[in-house]
Amino acid sequence: MNQRLPININDVIPDSRDVLNHQGIPEDSVIPDHIISIFEDAVNVFKEKAKPVAIMKEVTVNEFDNIFKGERKNEDQTPLEHIYPDADNLFLFALTVGIKIVETINDLFNKKDFAPGAMLDSVASMAADKSVEICETLLYNDLSKRKLTKNGSI
Repeated sequence: MNQRLPININDVIPDSRDVLNHQGIPEDSVIPDHIISIFEDAVNVFKEKAKPVAIMKEVTVNEFDNIFKGERKNEDQTPLEHIYPDADNLFLFALTVGIKIVETINDLFNKKDFAPGAMLDSVASMAADKSVEICETLLYNDLSKRKLTKNGSI
């Protein structure tokens, strides 16, 4: 698998309770209308400006070894160095929700408009997490089709 993966924005919009919980608001709290409004505005901005996309590439252990060693700026000892040599499958992926979201969040914080900035940041972060889940599912399905999964896992 070596491909660009466009992600449907509606598939990654997080639930309001998840976002508010991410911001430290307990699940059993009564949420004031103005907080719900800030969340809804953040979702609308995200839908308008986000362009979630991922790229994924399968690599061999030798290819990954060269990438991992890179310019030798990694920590001297990491768990990864003991894991990847024994991996059955290795993939690199990168994912973004787009620069316009980053710029909008930065603009809000620069204007000291903290509540909308923090809410949009939480929406974007959680949407990125959901995008990763989509990528994992696509990867799992691809490996399953090629009969490269073991015991139902990757």
